[in-house]
Amino acid sequence: QAEERMHRRKVKLLFVMDGEDRVAGLVTSTDIHGEKPLQIVQSRGIRRDEILVADIMTPVDRLEAVDYDDIAHARVGHVLETLKARGRQHALVIEQANSRQMVRGLLSLTQLCKQLGVVVETAEIAHTFTEIEQQLVHA
Repeated sequence: QAEERMHRRKVKLLFVMDGEDRVAGLVTSTDIHGEKPLQIVQSRGIRRDEILVADIMTPVDRLEAVDYDDIAHARVGHVLETLKARGRQHALVIEQANSRQMVRGLLSLTQLCKQLGVVVETAEIAHTFTEIEQQLVHA
């Protein structure tokens, strides 16, 4: 079902929601077509169509996330290079509101590059979102 939804919506990532409409994790096309399903089939002795999204998704507590306040004024080049350097296609943008952590958005390396129509190369690359925050403080 997840693969069908991705195909219909022309996306490579879906949010996985829990029973209380909270983000439980993310599942990507790489999760579906990569090594994870094969490992699960072999280790559990099950068929591929018996694998659940929960088996292959990245749980929310293991997601690369950045606080909205830290990223709101960051340079796009630094964001793109940070994602590339970390080997990430996506980063979750979160915000604290009323003592709750809420998903504000999702940064997508592919989508940012596509919308900009350029390959962003910067001489000075931030390697973590903490470094982006530090650069903002000193700007």
